[in-house]
Parts: sequence; structure tokens; C-alpha cells
Amino acid sequence: MLSSSIGLRFYSIALCGLLFCLLGVGGIILSAVELFQGRPSVYHYDTSRGGLAVENPLWPSAGRGIWVGLVFIATGLVGILASRERTPPALMGFTALVGTSTILSFYLIMTSIIPVKYDAKASDETRPQWETIELTISSLLIAVGSAGCILGILGTFCGILFSNICADQRENIDLSGDDVEKISIIPPERYRYGI
Repeated sequence: MLSSSIGLRFYSIALCGLLFCLLGVGGIILSAVELFQGRPSVYHYDTSRGGLAVENPLWPSAGRGIWVGLVFIATGLVGILASRERTPPALMGFTALVGTSTILSFYLIMTSIIPVKYDAKASDETRPQWETIELTISSLLIAVGSAGCILGILGTFCGILFSNICADQRENIDLSGDDVEKISIIPPERYRYGI
């Protein structure tokens, strides 16, 4: 009963990893479509500044789904590997990446709201095709970011809760009666520290 419960818990980590991989692929595809079919580069050019106008100087929002998608895929792969390995370091690495993915999901949502806010002001008759594509893709990226946030929060809680269940393989030693007699206890004054 206990081993099936542990197996089910690690199955949920693998499922979380698989969903992160799928969200990452979806974000990359949506962002690639937006880059090639969305806003033409002419509309990004700002002659008063002598170059491209960027909405966010820390991380440009063009291609935002690609970068977040790559982190999602890495998180998903680590989740799948952690569910197979079942060691505390693998599970802690997965939990750290899930936390990072959750923060990046918020960023994806925030940078996708900006185009939706401006593109939704125009009526459907006066809106050019690239603006319609940008509005649709940005709305779908908001959905990907929201799903990533929810999945990230659940994955973080699962990683924190399940880390107590992982078996530390260094401490799993089966000792028989003969082996116990061979163990010698070294007094602390004989310890050698360093090299």
C-alpha cells in the first residue's frame, strides 16, 4: 500500500513535468507565429530615438513565449527525471525550477497583457490583420502563462511535500548479524580532518 502511494506521488511529479513540457512547446509555437505573422517591424521603428522602441528594457517582450517555453521544457524534463530517480537532490532541483517557472509565468502574463490592452481598443473593422493575430496570440499566451502559474504553484507544493518521501540511498543499509560485528567504532580523537 505504501509503495503504491509513493509511486502515485511520483507519477504526479512526472505528469506535472509532462504538462510543463507541453506548455513550453505551446508557448514556443505561439510566440514563433506571433514573430512571423504579428506586428511588422516597421511599426516597432522609432526614428526619434534612432532605433527600435522596446517596451521593456530589461527583457523585450518580442519572443517572450520562446524564452519562457524553453524554461518550461527544462522544468518538465527535470520533473520527469526526478520522478524516475526519486532522490532528494533531483526533487529539490525540480522544485527550484518550478518556482522559477512560476515567476516567469507571471512575466509572460504581464507582457502579454500590454498588446491585448492596446489592440482591444480598436474596432474589428478598422483593425489590421497583424493586430488581430497579435491580439489572438497574446490572449493565448496569457492562457499559457496562467496555466503555468497554476501548474507551478501545484508543482512547488508537491515538490515540498514529497521531498520527505524520497529515499536517501546513502542511508539504506541492510545489516545482517555478521555485518554488525565487523563494524568498528572510531573514537573522536582518532578522526582525521582535512587532507
